Amino acid sequence: MACPRCVGCLQLMILRYSEAEYSPPAYIAEMEKEEKQGDMILVSGIKTGAAIIKVRISEPFYKKVAAASIRLLVLENIFLIPSQDIYLLVGAYIKYRVAKMVQGRMTEVKFPLEHYTLELQDHRVSCNISLSGKVALLDEKTAMVTAVQLGHTNLIFVHKNVHMRSVSGLPNCTIYVVEPGFLGIFR
Repeated sequence: MACPRCVGCLQLMILRYSEAEYSPPAYIAEMEKEEKQGDMILVSGIKTGAAIIKVRISEPFYKKVAAASIRLLVLENIFLIPSQDIYLLVGAYIKYRVAKMVQGRMTEVKFPLEHYTLELQDHRVSCNISLSGKVALLDEKTAMVTAVQLGHTNLIFVHKNVHMRSVSGLPNCTIYVVEPGFLGIFR
C-alpha cells in the first residue's frame, strides 16, 4: 500500500511545511500541529512526469461541491552552468555544462541530453553584419555558443515534451555580444 501522503502514482508527495524550508501562514502551522490540512499544501516531486492532484472538501455540508483538480508536471531539478548572463566578444565562445540535483547531490550531465535541448532564441542584432541575423551560433552536441555579431540572444533550456516553455521554469540566460571596453591585467 502506498503512503497516504503520496499522490499521482507516486509522482508527488504532500509535505508538511514543518518538513521543508518554507514558512507557512500561522493558521496553516496551527492546523498542521493538529494533523489537519488547510487551504494550502506543499507538494514535492518524487519522480519526473505528469500528475493530477484532486481535492475535495471533506465536510458533509459541502458534499455537493465538485472536486477540483490540477495537472502538474514534475521536471528534474536541472542547472545550466554558468547560469548567469554572459558577455562575449565577437569570435569568442563559451562551453555550457548541465548539472542536476539528485537526492541532494549535484551531478553533471553529458551532452547531448535525452529529454532536453538548448536553443538560442530572440536574436537582437545591434548592427547587422551577417546575413543570418543571428548574434551567436550554438553547437547542440557540445553546448558551445560562439558569438558572431554584436547584440544579444537568449539561451533557453527546453524539455522536448513541454510545450509551455515560458512557464516551465527551466534554466535560461542572456548572451550579450559586445565590443571590448578596456584591457585589464589582473594579478
